Amino acid sequence: MPDKTDWFHDAKYGLFVHYLYASQEDFASFNAEAFAEAVNDTGAKYIVMTLGQNSGWYCSPNAVYENYIGVSEGTFCSARDIPMEAADALSKYGIKLMLYLPAQGPSAAGDDIPRALGAVERHDETNWYINHTYADRWSHVLREWSTRYGDKVAGWWFDGLYEGTGYTGDMADHVSKLYKDACRAGNKNSIVAFNQGVMNGIIKPATNACDYTAGEENSFEFYPSARFYDGAQWHILSYLGSRWGAPDLKYESGYLPTYTSKVIIAGGVVTFDIHINADGSFAKVQTDELQLVKKEIYP
Repeated sequence: MPDKTDWFHDAKYGLFVHYLYASQEDFASFNAEAFAEAVNDTGAKYIVMTLGQNSGWYCSPNAVYENYIGVSEGTFCSARDIPMEAADALSKYGIKLMLYLPAQGPSAAGDDIPRALGAVERHDETNWYINHTYADRWSHVLREWSTRYGDKVAGWWFDGLYEGTGYTGDMADHVSKLYKDACRAGNKNSIVAFNQGVMNGIIKPATNACDYTAGEENSFEFYPSARFYDGAQWHILSYLGSRWGAPDLKYESGYLPTYTSKVIIAGGVVTFDIHINADGSFAKVQTDELQLVKKEIYP
């Protein structure tokens, strides 16, 4: 029976980029065509791009978001629609675009912005406790992006569904379904994952709304026992460098091709976090290693 994740499974491996630049000058430097060519050169069949994280800045316009927080257009959102340009450029190579967002939205953007979205109580300096108003308003922001991008975006990866900030039981189920429905408003076939943090080898779906496992790990060393775990496509995400978004390479050359092959044979999917510059270019030491992965998977 066909599954929404079939294309993801068949893609075998892809990329993840922390495109977290926060100025119109940085956004203006992005070269979508060169970016797409570089992605294609790695052999990746999909890439996950951050719309933004918790700073309040996003690399795409969103009037719903800026209206909620009471600022003029372009104050915290890129004037350019970088994901739209990226999706169009990637489509020429048959590469799918997926998007990353934090479940709590701009939780580290001071007090005023989170409170404008409905946050009431802080958990710590960068997190707030989730509540229904905050979740509803953030889902409206998601829906604006989703309906604009339509089927140009094939999936979503949500960070920060932490139990300590209230994402437990019925609330976790409610929020994940709410966000998933918002993401599918534009593309009913979108695949969605929710992340509860580093899995320490126990890679499983955070809620029943997950189509694939978020799979966050600090190293590529874990393997699936089967393609699906509790109905979700098994997937692992970790970084090529010494930390998330770093431009170096922490693995001995040759390790990742063998590792990736073993995961794929077992039914899993591998996503590599790769350093990205403001213009969309990658770190050469990392792309060189991905050339070895490509040669192993597509001899």
